[in-house]
Amino acid sequence: MEVKKEKNNFFIVVSLLSLTAVLFLASLFLKQEKILEEVEFPVKFQIAEITGLKVDESLDFGRIVHDSMGRKAITIRNYYDFPVEIEFNAEGEVKDYLIFEREIYLEAGESKGFPVSTVVFEDEPYGNYTGILKATFKEA
Repeated sequence: MEVKKEKNNFFIVVSLLSLTAVLFLASLFLKQEKILEEVEFPVKFQIAEITGLKVDESLDFGRIVHDSMGRKAITIRNYYDFPVEIEFNAEGEVKDYLIFEREIYLEAGESKGFPVSTVVFEDEPYGNYTGILKATFKEA
């Protein structure tokens, strides 16, 4: 009789552990964020001896001198009929020079000005720097 109780208890424990594992894996699968689209914005600037700012809506900062910064803004719009979360990441030579929010949230149809700044310190080498700012749209 004692052996039968131990087998039943063992069976119950294994069943509960299995059920817990299945529920955990199912929650991970359901929680996965659906990527709706990725948009890449080209970014470029030149570290130079003379300032030459670009006044347009691109992320071309023009020429920036040492110990200074540039600031631009792009408009981000949610064209979906539901809220989205947008994650931003910089890639390329510009990634260490850019300052921006890493994540924003937009309601359906909402637009927002998204500021992007670049900072050039005294010891940075002169030259042209390029890269992209990638915006990944996800269901919120």
